[in-house]
Amino acid sequence: MPLDIESHGIILLILKLFVNIKKAKMPTHTNNNNSNVIMRTIRKKFKHYHKGEAGRICIVGGSKDYTGAPYLAAMASLLTGADLCYIWTYSDAAVVIKSYSPDLIVSPILDNIITLPLDELKKKLGLMDSIVIGPGLGRSDITAKIVELLIKLCVELDKPMVLDADSLYYFGFYKNLLATYHRCILTPNHRELKYILHQPTDNMNASGQETSYYDNYIVKPEAIDNLKAKFPNNTIICKGRLDVIINSEMVKYCNIQGAIKRAGGQGDILCGIIATFFAWVNKSKNIFTDNSLKITSSIAYEACRLMRKCAKEAWIKHMRGMLASDILGFISPNFNQLYTKKISQKSIDT
Repeated sequence: MPLDIESHGIILLILKLFVNIKKAKMPTHTNNNNSNVIMRTIRKKFKHYHKGEAGRICIVGGSKDYTGAPYLAAMASLLTGADLCYIWTYSDAAVVIKSYSPDLIVSPILDNIITLPLDELKKKLGLMDSIVIGPGLGRSDITAKIVELLIKLCVELDKPMVLDADSLYYFGFYKNLLATYHRCILTPNHRELKYILHQPTDNMNASGQETSYYDNYIVKPEAIDNLKAKFPNNTIICKGRLDVIINSEMVKYCNIQGAIKRAGGQGDILCGIIATFFAWVNKSKNIFTDNSLKITSSIAYEACRLMRKCAKEAWIKHMRGMLASDILGFISPNFNQLYTKKISQKSIDT
């Protein structure tokens, strides 16, 4: 049966993608045994655990114009396996986000978070196992202060953080706070990488340099070297056609096929997956006493792997009509395929 023009074009696009991936230069350690870190932290028995013990995640994000991003991040964290997810947002976004799902705990705390007593804010943050800052947060002077305050307190409380989207726009305000902090993963795309490498700290409204740090939708080797030198204690995922995980200890390439279409919101889903993995590792004794950067890079790689597998299946089902929200339904089955099947059913049921 002859192919129609559209099907023929899609097949050519997929073939071109595979050819380009093969041409990309990748280190030999691309597919090392990162899943061991996640396997060691998965709850094997649920009968005797209380609500929240599989992770309390906090998503700091959302604004009047961007309510979908924190929702996607929050749902991804729950579908990966966290018990509870809180969204801290502004009052003009809270009701809208609440309407998306009854499974989310939404609080309009950002309206007055700057004026909250520090002890009260620390107590609230202390309940969380990991924090995502940025999805849909928007940009304003007050947002910059909120981001800086929360990062400062998270470092003080030794909380794992995922920084994405609008929080990276203000990187110049807080980068010194992260200079020696390992429990942090940054997830820039090609545009946000400019904020990290070149946004001026004295005038955050000035446009960054127009230098491109990507080639053929993959971060350039010189940019990788730059990141390793400037931020030796942080782990950075440079998202693109390949996801490149970078810190001073290693560079990993996640070259698993994902979706051909880059629907808005996929990065938010990745953040939610990372947050749950981060929470599990942080709650597991002695794991972070090993090589912290090795651990964070493994968390990042596994999250990218799971995200890409889910996106691929969503693309196969929906093709051009694929939305980021379509990916959510593939998280649980793919998680079970990658990890849960390796644990005996008896250990889960008892």
